[in-house]
Amino acid sequence: MIDEADADILRLVADKGPLTLSELARELGWSKSMIHRRLRRLASLGLVSLREVGGVVIVSTGQQRASSIAFVGILRASEYPYVIPFLRRLRDRFGHVEVRVYDDAFREALDLAAGRIQLAFAPAVSLLLMNRVTRGGVYIIGGGSRGGAAIIEGRQGEGHVTTRMSSMELCAEEAHLEPPRIYASSGDEILGSVLKGRAAKGVVWEPYASMARRAGLRVEPCELETCCLLGANAQAEGLFDVISGPRQTR
Repeated sequence: MIDEADADILRLVADKGPLTLSELARELGWSKSMIHRRLRRLASLGLVSLREVGGVVIVSTGQQRASSIAFVGILRASEYPYVIPFLRRLRDRFGHVEVRVYDDAFREALDLAAGRIQLAFAPAVSLLLMNRVTRGGVYIIGGGSRGGAAIIEGRQGEGHVTTRMSSMELCAEEAHLEPPRIYASSGDEILGSVLKGRAAKGVVWEPYASMARRAGLRVEPCELETCCLLGANAQAEGLFDVISGPRQTR
């Protein structure tokens, strides 16, 4: 399992390598022994190459192609129907695929920009923001789903609750929902806030819209032209020509 510290090492080597062990320690502010342990594991995975010259360890990008491992981010519940067949195709093309499930689209987009995942099904607004902030560090390379958002209305409370920098927040803007706006980290939290009267309205996706309807809440669809698209970290640029996004829309 590659964690955030490993990802920091890999990004630095990709950006500035080859680097010596001492240079890595200075850049990252970590001990050489800690970095060396991680480098040996990354080298065993083929993600970096280690060689010793005159007692100095030099680190460069691995001989294994980046396409041999793919980390894919998806949003909980909403992406499942068409992501599963896409993942099957990915596994046919790459040596290993690991899926990371997110409740928060903004966190997913941050991890994509940071290189912690290579591919992500994420709201178009999040991907566009990260493309601008990172100056091309994140790309949109494929299609995804359409619509899928819904406004749920409770019986008390004020304002509305949604998720930050997501298609749900875009829906709240287009519907001119009354302030204040409360940010939640998951669909469960949004639904719970409306049911408990902490907010008058919430913007959710499936299956939370159906759950709200079963709970007796009023549910109105919020149709968006584009919801989630397939985004990629720029470090995966060599994969763009062999990745085809899912063709299905909903």
